[in-house]
Amino acid sequence: MRQVNSCPDAIYLITYPRTGSNLLLKILNLPEQPHVAAQTKEGYYFHPPLKLRHEFGMFDRPLALWDQDCSRLLSQCFNDCFEELDGHLKFANAMGKSLLVKEHAPWLIDPAIQSEWIHSSQDEDEIRSAPTSEQAEHLESQRLTNIPMPIENPTILPNEFLRQVSPTFLIRNPIASFPSHYRAMRDSWYGSADTFKESGNSYLKFNMTIRWSRMIYDWYDKQKSSCRENGMNKRPIVLDADDIMTRPEVVIEYCNLVGLDSTKAKFSWKPLSSDKMDAMDPEFLRMKDTLHASDGVRQDKIAAGLSLVKEAVKWKKEFGEAEGAKLVKWVQAAMPDYEYMWARRLTLPN
Repeated sequence: MRQVNSCPDAIYLITYPRTGSNLLLKILNLPEQPHVAAQTKEGYYFHPPLKLRHEFGMFDRPLALWDQDCSRLLSQCFNDCFEELDGHLKFANAMGKSLLVKEHAPWLIDPAIQSEWIHSSQDEDEIRSAPTSEQAEHLESQRLTNIPMPIENPTILPNEFLRQVSPTFLIRNPIASFPSHYRAMRDSWYGSADTFKESGNSYLKFNMTIRWSRMIYDWYDKQKSSCRENGMNKRPIVLDADDIMTRPEVVIEYCNLVGLDSTKAKFSWKPLSSDKMDAMDPEFLRMKDTLHASDGVRQDKIAAGLSLVKEAVKWKKEFGEAEGAKLVKWVQAAMPDYEYMWARRLTLPN
């Protein structure tokens, strides 16, 4: 693969489902940001490989059982998506502008690593971190992309690309984000709502975790010394959804840190008309319906004060006893990673 484009001012917003990333982009008001290049989409460059994995049934089978032709198509799809992303970064760089790209962390992790975890019988605590050196040789042989990188990088992206962008991680308490994602998937499942519980379990496990965000964060954290040696300062920034919704000063400080115009940030707007919403793709509309119907930041969406014990009762009533119990297990398993990243979030002096 050719050398990736050098665009040191590009902002890579790494999220996971239902973290409020669309709200954050709305607040940042990218169309009015003078130093950010306009783009036809807000991100999700690696959504096509996700759809292929659904189409080929890859979430439901371990890597060893994947069809070789399907694996080759998936590999090519990843590389095509990277070429598109790199091209857009080059275009923005040629204009002397930055680019803010949003992507879900689960879509960036190498599928070999994810398959190993989804179909593993290991305990959650044993597989929270990136692959060990003992696993490296096996996983390296299973990589699907032809983008060269050492196994310590858990993504499908090259090291030099990750070092050239400024990473921001958006997190949200899984007590709030996981049930919201469950509802969204139930309503827009690739098959049907009737088959969701049966066929969606592996995909939900793939998404109902914060391990992927933490893996990428930890990779960046380990790069601090090499970044300094190359004259770069790419320490990752962590934003928490509650802070975005309740503390405008955090958003202002974030803008100042990443080179956005904080005077362009907005915290209220006009709701989108029903005609415009009707014209949107149903899958993506479901992910933004609350935001589009709002006239500003909604305080009822914050996670502060939520109790897992109390919410679990609601989930079992809403989703059924078995599905509610799964949500509880997923949230409990994700909390250590959430708390780890929450402790490293952007804060302001009191």
